[in-house]
Amino acid sequence: GETTRGGTVTPPTWARGGVQETAWNAWVNHAGGHVYMMCKKSEFDACRDDFLPADPFRATQDQQDSYLQCVWDCFESNTLEWDDANSSAGEAWAQKLQFRDDKCTYVAMEPTTKAGKDGRLWRYTPIPDSLQVSNGGEGKCTWDSVRSFSSPEAREKFVASFGEDDVCDWGLDQHAPSDWHVFDKVKVPMDVEEGEYLLSWRWDAYTADQMWTNCADVTVGPPLAEGESSSATGAEDGDGCGVTPSTSSPTGSPTKPTATPKPTSSPEKQPSATPKPTQHPVATPKPTSAPVEDVDGPSCPTGYTGIRPLDGCTKYHHCVNGQVAGATHHCAAGTLFDVDYQYCNWANLVECDVAGEGCYSNNYRDCNHPDFQSEDASCQTIWLPEGRRNSCIALWGECTILGEGSCCEPAVCYRGDDGGSYGQCVPPS
Repeated sequence: GETTRGGTVTPPTWARGGVQETAWNAWVNHAGGHVYMMCKKSEFDACRDDFLPADPFRATQDQQDSYLQCVWDCFESNTLEWDDANSSAGEAWAQKLQFRDDKCTYVAMEPTTKAGKDGRLWRYTPIPDSLQVSNGGEGKCTWDSVRSFSSPEAREKFVASFGEDDVCDWGLDQHAPSDWHVFDKVKVPMDVEEGEYLLSWRWDAYTADQMWTNCADVTVGPPLAEGESSSATGAEDGDGCGVTPSTSSPTGSPTKPTATPKPTSSPEKQPSATPKPTQHPVATPKPTSAPVEDVDGPSCPTGYTGIRPLDGCTKYHHCVNGQVAGATHHCAAGTLFDVDYQYCNWANLVECDVAGEGCYSNNYRDCNHPDFQSEDASCQTIWLPEGRRNSCIALWGECTILGEGSCCEPAVCYRGDDGGSYGQCVPPS
């Protein structure tokens, strides 16, 4: 296909009815789910010819909308299915995390799917974002998805990035797993026409209000002849790695039932409506490092679990039970750590409050307006020595799902004398 730098490249040929490997990598992890789709190039080009003027930059909003709808319908009509053949028996991986470009160093993962529009299956990102599960979000702890390692070295590198099997989702590289590539296997439909296609990858994030997509050129060719093998092979299929995958049975990782990925606000057509997730209390995690004593470095309020900004929101670090856990991370140029969304956001969208600057609060979590910064602002006013709090429910907020310990202190979760099904954070009696 054509390239943006001029010239052409020869795309790979995928056999109708065959199985092919796909892979993607995220510099910053926002969890969520992904899917692969195909659109025949001739149909893709027809969308442009039918709805856009000769100069696309002069297209009206209606023309742009019609063009995008045409393209989306084309891709959506060929959503690829996942290949899980023999994976449950351990004969092949269905999904794996590969360390960098080393095809022999990988972790076989147990894939988790969610049915979207018309029953098409999306796959969850196999690595939860930092404290996603521990703070009451949906998903599974990292080790709950681990099936086996290709070698002892693969396990060592995985532990260095995500912690031992008693670490749920606060490993060193949990939010920035750039060393690990997500591999899947997809089925090429037998009933599609042969020819040039665009392959689309779409990722709907869970912990950020974002949707990411990319595409590649492929050629769909004739079905494989009897006895001919597909090109979708891994380290266990005879590529010369000389390793035998070792199974791993996590012993200490907390578990959490699978739920539905959080939808994004992408302007594109969404694959399905998303029901409200069912959350369950998660055991308090164990910090991976000792508290940091340097007053000029990262610090955590007593008992606090969450992520805090540092150095004018240009950096951030993790807190678990009031202790600093893991290393300090830098936000990319042009971004700052957004306390509300718990990730590095565009700098112009972030209001960075100085860490450690105390304030008065009427709801035990948020700082009062500057005009009401006094101890008598209300009968519920308290002083927050570390400023605005995160990862707790404000006064009068609902605590039905998360229960005891989820309210911002000194509030408590009240369910009535009969322990009813509805809970609300109320002032202490």
